[in-house]
Amino acid sequence: MKLGKLKRSVARIILVLGLLSVSGIVASCAGTGNESPAQSVQVIRNVTVIDGTGGPAQKGVTVVIKDGLIDAVSVDAIYDTNAEVIDGTGMTVVPGLIDMHGHLFGRGATETLPQHETYAKLFLAGGVTTVFSPGSRDPDAVIEFRRRIEAGESVGPRIHLAGRYVDKGQSVVSWIDGFGDVAEAESYFEPYLGELSALKLYTGVDRDFGKKAVEYAHRNGLFVTGHIGAMTVHEAVEIGIDGLEHGLYTITELVGEAGYPAIICATANADVDSPEATRLIRMLRDNDVYITPTTVVHLAMKGDVSVYPYDWMRFLSEQGRAVWSDLKGTVLSLPSEVRDCFDRAFENHLRFVARAHRAGVRVLAGTDPIPPMVSPGLSLHLEINYLMAAGMSIEEAINAASLSAAEVLGVDRSFGSVEKGKVADLVVIDGNVLEDPMSLFNTYRVYKSGVAFDPSELRQSAEGGIR
Repeated sequence: MKLGKLKRSVARIILVLGLLSVSGIVASCAGTGNESPAQSVQVIRNVTVIDGTGGPAQKGVTVVIKDGLIDAVSVDAIYDTNAEVIDGTGMTVVPGLIDMHGHLFGRGATETLPQHETYAKLFLAGGVTTVFSPGSRDPDAVIEFRRRIEAGESVGPRIHLAGRYVDKGQSVVSWIDGFGDVAEAESYFEPYLGELSALKLYTGVDRDFGKKAVEYAHRNGLFVTGHIGAMTVHEAVEIGIDGLEHGLYTITELVGEAGYPAIICATANADVDSPEATRLIRMLRDNDVYITPTTVVHLAMKGDVSVYPYDWMRFLSEQGRAVWSDLKGTVLSLPSEVRDCFDRAFENHLRFVARAHRAGVRVLAGTDPIPPMVSPGLSLHLEINYLMAAGMSIEEAINAASLSAAEVLGVDRSFGSVEKGKVADLVVIDGNVLEDPMSLFNTYRVYKSGVAFDPSELRQSAEGGIR
């Protein structure tokens, strides 16, 4: 993938150094209240494994975890008789999941608010052991929170950042401070380069500004994703962008540049079978530009919470419930002709994702958990099911949420799949995901570097925490 050789080299050097001290990392996580210290050997026996590579599931497998790493994945694995053993009959193991649009802030009553502690617990409870946050409300606070997780002072996933949003001039979002020119952006980002994995271009960035920003990012080993608006997809690909967020809703050549709520009917009326759509999809594939559809967040625009098959309200504080009430009122106040477009827009979006996947475009799983019903962790399980609705097999959908994402992040040599020698980031699902993909919601145990977490305890500790 064209993410820059420097990015991959630096990431892998860091990972090698980290793996040399993985036992220390595991030990430092103990004592935070919701996890069990890693045993030297842990075993999950007679389990179905979807390994994250996209290949067929393996049945009757034994997975052995030793000193924080995956020591064996086979039907005849040999392990110490003193190991902690889980009977995995009827269960499924998948890699630690990666949410490729996993912000750590959410919508509050009057502005977006940091949700670090609560979101981190919910991500981990859902088996999301790695989060890529494409744009932060307060990058410094997220960097500090990540330090606390790495030091074992807080519980949460591994966090990759894009830092401050890159927008040009006055952003359409009131709290995003745009840059006057790229030189100003470069000056701002210089002290953060060692903390970031990527840059995120926002809607006001035009082609010339974007070209210079992409060149700067790639020169410094960062990949670039975008929620574009002023640029067309053709222009974004032409300047070397690596990824695009939100699927059809931001494909300007097909839906135009309409803002909310006009974007809903514009998306509903877009022709995803047109020659232009075919040309764009081929361009994405040929230039290895990934898309992260964030399908679950688009559902929020309709205001129909019945499509979220989990008890998201339990995680809201009174303030969070007020946010939901306000959001519901906004949706209900829309003209009927706009509300009539919701379902067609959503179906059109999924058809575009399906076409892109069939053509060979890399499609990743991300959620954008800004609205109160898009619960971290749980919403990624729903996103995986929607990727299947767009034509992916369960193995392909898990790959989109694991190894494929790890490749984009440049960490695939150590993360993203259930393979011998990799870091033991694993999710044990209570159920046969091959027969019932919705059983993904039944996370029984989550391992991060071999440390076992109880999802039910994590979720209980997160109740009422979203502001």
